Amino acid sequence: SFESNICPSLTALQKRLSLDETQLRKVVVALPQVIGLSFESNIAPSLAALQERLSLSDEQLKKVVVGFPSVIGLNFESNIVPKLNFFQEEFGLSDGDLRHRLVSQPNLLGYSLEKRYKPRLKTCRTAGVDDMIVLYRIKVPDISFCKSIGAPRISCATE
Repeated sequence: SFESNICPSLTALQKRLSLDETQLRKVVVALPQVIGLSFESNIAPSLAALQERLSLSDEQLKKVVVGFPSVIGLNFESNIVPKLNFFQEEFGLSDGDLRHRLVSQPNLLGYSLEKRYKPRLKTCRTAGVDDMIVLYRIKVPDISFCKSIGAPRISCATE
C-alpha cells in the first residue's frame, strides 16, 4: 500500500537530504520511478556511494540530487563511475574540480559517454580547440556544438 511502502521510502529520502516539500516534489516529478525504489536497498547506497566518491557534504549531495534527480536512478558502478573517471582522466579534473563542477552542473552525469562525451572530445581535439568546451557546451545539439568550434557537422555525428 501507499502508506506502508511508498511513504516510508519518500520520507526517508526527504529526511536523508533535508528536502522541503517542493524539493521532494521536484525529485518525484523528475524521477517518478523513485516511488517504487526501496530507500534502504536502492536509494541510500547510491547516495552514499556518490557522496563518498566525490567527498560531498550533505548540502552538496542535496544540490546534486535536486539539480538532477535522475542521478538516483543511475547505476553507480556502471554509469556514474565511468563518467567520473573519464572526466578526471580526459579533462584532467582534480577531485575538487570534479566536485565543484558536478555540484554546480549535476546534469553532466546524465549524458552518454559513448554518444555525447567521447565523440565531442574527439571533435575538439581534431579541431584543435580546448577540451573543456565539451563540458561548457554539453547541452547544445551536435550541429550547434560543431558550428561553435568550427568543425564540420559530420565530425560530430554519433554512430
